[in-house]
Amino acid sequence: MSLILSGMQNLNAINFSLYSGENLTQMDEIFILKMLRNSKETLQTLCTSNFIIPDINFPKLSTLELIIGEKYISLHEFQMYFSRVLRNMENLETVYLDLLDDDTNVCEYIAKNYAKHCISASRVEYTLNCVGVKILTNGQLFELENQKYGHNLQYLHVWIPTHHPMAFEWDRYRDILDQYTNLKVIELRCQYHNLVIVDILPSLSNDIQQIWKERISYFKARGIRLANINEIYGNENLKIKLAKEQGITWKFHFH
Repeated sequence: MSLILSGMQNLNAINFSLYSGENLTQMDEIFILKMLRNSKETLQTLCTSNFIIPDINFPKLSTLELIIGEKYISLHEFQMYFSRVLRNMENLETVYLDLLDDDTNVCEYIAKNYAKHCISASRVEYTLNCVGVKILTNGQLFELENQKYGHNLQYLHVWIPTHHPMAFEWDRYRDILDQYTNLKVIELRCQYHNLVIVDILPSLSNDIQQIWKERISYFKARGIRLANINEIYGNENLKIKLAKEQGITWKFHFH
């Protein structure tokens, strides 16, 4: 540990993560605190499964990733330490939350206390039923039904079964997507191709083309624009844009 501490200073990124159920020793905690102090002026990205973070300023830190779960960062720890961490990270841009357990209580606490900061998610599980995000990526249609905060969603990236158009509840797409009343843009990403539906449409059989054309007409009738490839998926500029519209300097991403 002393060799690492003396040789690794002024780091840009640090990742502290524990195996499930592993406990930190006092020596581990001292090591983590010293590592962070050594790089407090240069650190830009921190990923951690605990809140052992010194009460000092990290002026360049822009990305914080927290691993949430019963054996990682619990609701109690989040309530105790998150606000202090925010005070010490003046240039924070994104807080990534890795939700490892069925820990909806953390999401519910965030929704109650930091609703404006809930911008995006890359999973439905533990999120749309607790948190009103504006962007969802990596979605599957069958996951979207009867989600409490579906009406908040504006941008949706969803995987589609191009050659099996009725799979994954797509035979009920109207019933499900009618629940998303504020949806503006949708990226219909083909499951086994790096393409959106309009790009692959000419290669499909006539019967399948007709099915997808009817669905495209549904989106047009609702005023929902079909996105180009990667217009929603992986688009950091879109998240920044929505955060600015909310008048916030940092944002949550749930994944």
